[in-house]
Order: sequence, then structure tokens, then C-alpha cells
Amino acid sequence: MIYRVSQLRKRVLIYVDQKRRDTYPSKRIQKALSNYDLDVKIAGKSTFIPMVSSWHPHIIIFGKHDGFHGDWLRNIIGAYVFSLGTEQGSSNVNYIDRVFFQGHAYPRLPAHEKVDCFLVYNELTKSRIKSKLPNSNVNVIGSPRLYNKYLQYKPRLVENKKLTIGIICGEDKSNFNSAYNYFKKYFNHEQILPKSFDDFNNLQGLLSFWFLEKIIFNFIIEKIQEEYPSSRIIARVRYDNQSSYINTHKDLEFDISDDPSYLISESDIVITSQSTLGYECMMAGVPAISIVKLINPGVIYEKLSTRNYTKPLHHAETLDDIYALLNKRLENKLDISSDKDDYIRVAKDFFFNNLDEDK
Repeated sequence: MIYRVSQLRKRVLIYVDQKRRDTYPSKRIQKALSNYDLDVKIAGKSTFIPMVSSWHPHIIIFGKHDGFHGDWLRNIIGAYVFSLGTEQGSSNVNYIDRVFFQGHAYPRLPAHEKVDCFLVYNELTKSRIKSKLPNSNVNVIGSPRLYNKYLQYKPRLVENKKLTIGIICGEDKSNFNSAYNYFKKYFNHEQILPKSFDDFNNLQGLLSFWFLEKIIFNFIIEKIQEEYPSSRIIARVRYDNQSSYINTHKDLEFDISDDPSYLISESDIVITSQSTLGYECMMAGVPAISIVKLINPGVIYEKLSTRNYTKPLHHAETLDDIYALLNKRLENKLDISSDKDDYIRVAKDFFFNNLDEDK
């Protein structure tokens, strides 16, 4: 493929790592930059290197700069690199350290030296990066993954008795080979990078969580279809080739679009475990139920339910809790959050850059 090189305008290349996670914010950035005299393109894994080689961008907006992505950046000369790290929004400094300074298991550390400017969601992340990299350039921009221009303080009205329920599915590691390969890959990971699986206690806890999460989601869908036969259920699987995550496809709609806008616009309420998408739904006016405590009511996953983007969700510990929350939503009596003050604080501090409006 040959890319025409503009000699007049600055060329900006935006990298999409995971299509279903990164497409929406990348397109938002591309649209915002279209207001300026810039030539902006988006590239994925297979097209990024060819575009860098032939199109010669002046500016690259990248995601994480660790693993093989770090090696890519180490071989790029002459471009100004912004790193807009994915998986931001946490208030846990250990988590921030893992994401920005440890990265994925790889022979080399993240390529901090190749990042000209870090783009972060909030002041906590900025201060943590500056404490480790005092000479770095860090700008707070808020989250590009906002699906409503204004922070929503109340849920959208349910206008009929046919409730639309969104299911935010988790990682599928129930297949023996995928679970075994993951176990082999990360078996000694915590000896190299301590607390890598801290929220799950250890690697075994993470694999157990994923397996139980899939069981519970399937069980909940089956029971909701029995209890609310007129309801509409939309399941958004983590990757577009994982519709097998849900056992039954009867009367079930799958959202395999590149971004969650459809799920958010159609759902009256969503059910998740600990995905940040649940919190992003809330900020757009869609209440979210977390099933972390239903997956395991003991202390193993206690840390998951206290994450800043999980804690303000409505938590269900039993199937009856889920029914009660769905019934309240049908009657428009369910608030946007179980802890509204905390929800507003986290939304403003960690996603909206201390504003009510997405700018």
C-alpha cells in the first residue's frame, strides 16, 4: 500500500492497538484534530509500521509504550510521540506503577525515553509519573472514552416495560489450552514484578476469577430470561470472535461493533463485574450492576469491589439482589450510583479533568 505524503500539512498518525477498545477514542481525537490544518490518519497493528515507513508522520499518538510496542518506538526517528496510555482511571498507585513503569512481561522495560509527552486522565497519574520521571512532559487531558458530553447525575428514563439489559462480558480463559498457556507465560511473573496480580491475590486467583465470572454471567442471563421474558439482552463480548462466551444465543443480541456506543445508547442498565466500561456507562446515564461479590462473596476478590471505578456501582451479592435492582430500574427508582458522592468525585477527578463537561 502506498500512502501519499503531504508536503504542506503536518501529518498525524493515531495508533489503534485493540480495535474494540481503542477505535472510539481514536476517532474522537481524529475528529477534534480535523479542526486544525492537519492530515490525520488511524492505523492498526498490521498497518502502523508500513504507514510510519511510507507516510513519515510528524506526530504519533500511541497507546502503551511497553512490550513490542516499545521496540517499535525505539526504531522510529523524527516523529514527536504522544503516549496516551490505555487502562487509565485508577486511584491505586500500585496499579499506575504496573501500567506505566512495569508493563507487560517482556525482556525490556517500557520505552520511556521515546515518549515526548504523556497524555493522562488525571492529576494523580501525572504526579505519579513525574515522581518517577521528573524530566518528563505530562499533560492532563481527561478521558477520551466519554460517551456523553456532560457528566450524568441521574439515569436516563426507562420509557417502557421492556427493559434492555446490557451484559459486559469478561475475559474468556475457560478453554484449557488458553488457560494453560496463560499460566505458563505468567507463572514466574510475580517474582520479577511483585503484586502484578494483587487484586486477585495471585495468578491462580485471576484464572479462577475468569472461570467463575463466565459461569455466573451465563447463569444470570438464563435466569433473567426466565424472570423477565419480555426483556431485551445485549451481550458485548470482550473480543468480537468470542460469542461462545455465552452458552445460549436464543433471544440474545451480540454487540460486536468496534466501540461500545451502541451498547450504551440502547441499554437501560448494564451488568458487569469489574470492567471500566461499567463506570463509563454510568457517566453516560446508564446504571451499572457489579457481580464481583456474587462471583465470590469471600475476601479473595474484596479488592476488586473497592476499586475507584467499581465501588460506586450497584453491587449484587445474590440473584435476588439483581432482580431487586432490575425492578427498581423498571420503575425509574434506581439512582445512578449506590454511592453518588463517591461516583461524582471519581468521575470528575479521574475522568472529566475536574469538570462537568467533556472538553
